Amino acid sequence: ELWAETLTEQLLRQLLPIADQLSMALDASASTLESLRQGVELIARNFQRLLEQLGVKPIEVTPGQPFDVYRHEAVLQLPSNDIPAGHVVKEVQRGYFFRDRVLRYARVAVSVGPQSNHQSLPSEESTSNTDANAQ
Repeated sequence: ELWAETLTEQLLRQLLPIADQLSMALDASASTLESLRQGVELIARNFQRLLEQLGVKPIEVTPGQPFDVYRHEAVLQLPSNDIPAGHVVKEVQRGYFFRDRVLRYARVAVSVGPQSNHQSLPSEESTSNTDANAQ
């Protein structure tokens, strides 16, 4: 139990500078939007560095790569003329590894292939013809 408490204390010590930076960013937000943006970027970089020191690494996701059930969680299915069915269209939420295990799956949108004609929205011309017939 003492071991777990010591580890928790060490982690909290590493998180305190990030809490300080958040406070500074909020104080700076009163001056300009640009200073707020810079402050948040600094916090994000420092937080990523801390995660890396703790053995946490992001799962790399690139559009067009095959969907991988061991790294990805499909949360959306999207039609795509450019990306084949069963491949990643975009990352929705970043996933992470902790050492060699998935800490959180990358949430992704997956292609269902090209959109078929019967699913397409009415064209502007067909909509205007319908409006003209209604008059």
